[in-house]
Amino acid sequence: KRQAPNLVYLEQVRQHLSRLPSIDPYTRTLILCGFPNVGKSSFLNKITRADVEVHSYAFTTKSLYVGHTDYKYLRWQVVDTPGVLDHPLEERNVIEMQAVTALAHLRAAILYFIDVSEQCGHSIAEQVKLYESIKPLFTNKPLLVVCNKVDVTPMDQLSEANREALSIFEKNNVPLLSMSAVTDEGVMEVKQQACDTLLAYRIENKIQAKKVDSILNRLHVALPKTRDEKVRPPCIPEMVLQKQRLAELQEFKKKLEKNLEDELGDDYILDLKKNYDLPDDIKYDVIPEFWNGRNIADFIHAELLQKVEDLEKEEALREEAGYYAVPKIEIDETLQEIKELAQKIRDRKIINRNESRISRQSSKPTTPRTAPARARGRSATDFRNRMEDLGVDMEGTDEAHFTKTRGRARSLTRSQSRTNVKKPRLGSMQRSVSTSRSQSRLPRNQSGVRDSSMQLKLKQVAHKAIAKKVKKQGLKGEADRFIGTKRPKHLQAPNLVYLEQVRQHLSRLPSIDPYTRTLILCGFPNVGKSSFLNKITRADVEVHSYAFTTKSLYVGHTDYKYLRWQVVDTPGVLDHPLEERNVIEMQAVTALAHLRAAILYFIDVSEQCGHSIAEQVKLYESIKPLFTNKPLLVVCNKVDVTPMDQLSEANREALSIFEKNNVPLLSMSAVTDEGVMEVKQQACDTLLAYRIENKIQAKKVDSILNRLHVALPKTRDEKVRPPCIPEMVLQKQRLAELQEFKKKLEKNLEDELGDDYILDLKKNYDLPDDIKYDVIPEFWNGRNIADFIHAELLQKVEDLEKEEALREEAGYYAVPKIEIDETLREIKELAQKIRDRKIINRNESRISRQSSKPTTPRTAPARARGRSATDFRNRMEDLGVDMEGTDEAHFTKTRGRARSLTRSQSRTNAKKPRLGSMQRSVSTSRSQSRLPRNQSGVRDSSMQLKLKQVAHKAIAKKVKKQGLKGEADRFIGTKRPKHLYAGKRGIGKTERR
Repeated sequence: KRQAPNLVYLEQVRQHLSRLPSIDPYTRTLILCGFPNVGKSSFLNKITRADVEVHSYAFTTKSLYVGHTDYKYLRWQVVDTPGVLDHPLEERNVIEMQAVTALAHLRAAILYFIDVSEQCGHSIAEQVKLYESIKPLFTNKPLLVVCNKVDVTPMDQLSEANREALSIFEKNNVPLLSMSAVTDEGVMEVKQQACDTLLAYRIENKIQAKKVDSILNRLHVALPKTRDEKVRPPCIPEMVLQKQRLAELQEFKKKLEKNLEDELGDDYILDLKKNYDLPDDIKYDVIPEFWNGRNIADFIHAELLQKVEDLEKEEALREEAGYYAVPKIEIDETLQEIKELAQKIRDRKIINRNESRISRQSSKPTTPRTAPARARGRSATDFRNRMEDLGVDMEGTDEAHFTKTRGRARSLTRSQSRTNVKKPRLGSMQRSVSTSRSQSRLPRNQSGVRDSSMQLKLKQVAHKAIAKKVKKQGLKGEADRFIGTKRPKHLQAPNLVYLEQVRQHLSRLPSIDPYTRTLILCGFPNVGKSSFLNKITRADVEVHSYAFTTKSLYVGHTDYKYLRWQVVDTPGVLDHPLEERNVIEMQAVTALAHLRAAILYFIDVSEQCGHSIAEQVKLYESIKPLFTNKPLLVVCNKVDVTPMDQLSEANREALSIFEKNNVPLLSMSAVTDEGVMEVKQQACDTLLAYRIENKIQAKKVDSILNRLHVALPKTRDEKVRPPCIPEMVLQKQRLAELQEFKKKLEKNLEDELGDDYILDLKKNYDLPDDIKYDVIPEFWNGRNIADFIHAELLQKVEDLEKEEALREEAGYYAVPKIEIDETLREIKELAQKIRDRKIINRNESRISRQSSKPTTPRTAPARARGRSATDFRNRMEDLGVDMEGTDEAHFTKTRGRARSLTRSQSRTNAKKPRLGSMQRSVSTSRSQSRLPRNQSGVRDSSMQLKLKQVAHKAIAKKVKKQGLKGEADRFIGTKRPKHLYAGKRGIGKTERR
């Protein structure tokens, strides 16, 4: 028991150490530092496989995070530190001190990040000032300054003041790099330069170290000695020499398809049939297409295609007229309520059936006859309450049939009149309220019991005895009388039933392979995810027009590019905090978090799902952290109801966030099949490219390439086999050699014309020369834009821009600042202090409640009161409250206890000295009539402390001398214990006797 607190503390220490990041101080390390929210974690996620949480507010990173990357076949460690603010060292909190500690103790390259867009809430001058304050931590370490978020504010658009602030790095010869973690601009360049800088720094330090000379002395370069002066030329096989001579003797050279393409230019056509091993008269014949053993060309005639077009037009007219439209069945409100009530009754029946089956399967002992009757579990009131919970109107049912029960008085009087035996028992039955509660004979556990207090005391004694017996004999409970075999069959039945239920539940779960190619469909309920799954796979998922039709994960399979693909349909997710989501929504969140797959986020542009486009975009922003390091596509469904070109300006503005984040935005309709296959193909291609890129970046690529072997055929004989070139190709080559001119390329024209050269792409257009260089009209919404441009239009635009600039200079759009006076500021500061005080009091109270110290005995001195009116007045004055004139306030008065004390004193006249001490004391809790043994004869506290030290030394000496386990050890053992030496000796081992 005494070791339990120590073990708990050690477990807490172990858990805390397991949460700390594993940092190797001797490996190649890059440290990222700077103000909060400047892009350090985003850079870490880009160059490593780490998945650090990234948000738009400060101090998202509250501890050190470590990621690993590869560069030049070496392993690199990247440490992301929490943000540091510009204030003195003693004012920094625990989060900031982690970054300071890492910068001070790790030998690594430092990447100091600066937000040039100032979206982090700090100007560039403030960030440079922070660099100056923590500059001593960068001593003797490679340093690079990274300007992030150049996609928002490019470096060439910085103001003069910001450029002047950044010029300090150029003066100190510190490299100044620029990048954007959103568009990936410059990310790889920053990583490469940082790694190269650290490599050069480590090599330079090793060269300057003392160990370099000893290593160089151990190096030895072995040079071969000349055996003789004979010249030994390189050995070249005879076959290679023959081929070289034949190539020199040949008048023409075999031309490749690339050479033919360069010669013929636009007239070149790739001809794959010229190398066919067929006669020339049938080499270019059309290959017939057969189906079911018949040539399709035999059944095609001129009128067939016309008939097919007519049938397609007729079918399109029928669809437009609504010939195939399914009529919608409208359900009124009354019928809907009846359906909901019927569903509730069915659920209640299932619950009652399960409870009845569980109660029948229970193996508890039956109730003895002498036990008190169990209260009736069913009554008319309970039935009426359950029906009202289900929505049934129970008014006017006071005289209904279920409120009446058959009486048992007649049957009882008949049974009593048949015999005159045991008249006292019949009398007790008549006097009782019901026959089930009458007990003429007391049970064994109540015989001889005086009252309820004695019965309670006997129960406590019996419980202790039974618990001791159960613990000693290893029983399952006080009713355990079982003495049997090791594997009784009648006790295995409940376990087997439970295992069968577990097996059935596991068989109903979807079979998801986490390692195969997977597409995950997510979004609001009723946006078309299940319909898309039914279209591209063989799954038959239930689809309805109301939300949460899909209540669990469904898996379908499809084929693309001869590969098997897995498509997971998730339940709809609503936009509320994670802790408020139910079990159905958490299945979708779990699939998005743990499966490495391509995400298809569905948006209902028709808003028939009950949520606007803005709400659906907001849900995308809330679950965006689940899409990290995964391919993402946004699919706009139901474009057959609301086409994309008919969206309002507000909805287009809401959807523009995907274009800004470089997320593909696709459109489709699961009803008309418009764009369904395009969405499937682009999602599969995106995931394939992502998986290939990850495999190339993995370590196994180099080992696989090392196993590749290029086999070269060996020469069979010395027979010359020249390449077979068709006669037509040879004729074209001879014609090309005879031609006097050569086709000029754009490169030749550029060299001839020099500065006058202009790239003309229209000269090769397949158009007549009189219309080849016409201006292509630009159309928008079916209208030519050139028709709406006139001479005054540009002038009006310039006037409007000037007017807008004058308004901005005049402060027309400036937001007025709210000035807070001194009184309101003091009130806010006082309120903050009160809130802080409340938090401190709450924490102290929780710590005191969690204390496991023993309670104070009655003989101990009373503890001094921790609260008083003076302390309360001092605390209020510290908080700024005026406490003058509060001498007679209610908090200075306390209730006296004189009345209760005098009453208790007047009840007895015994022990008058004790009563006298109680009257003289302030309260009864402080009176002490008898001192404890360890304080009797002790003069004061100093003498008591000295006696404790002497006793402790004496006890420690005794324990050490006699080899006891502690001061309470009273064990006296024997050298020959009787239980090991008594009795007969058997045939077993005798090493213990």
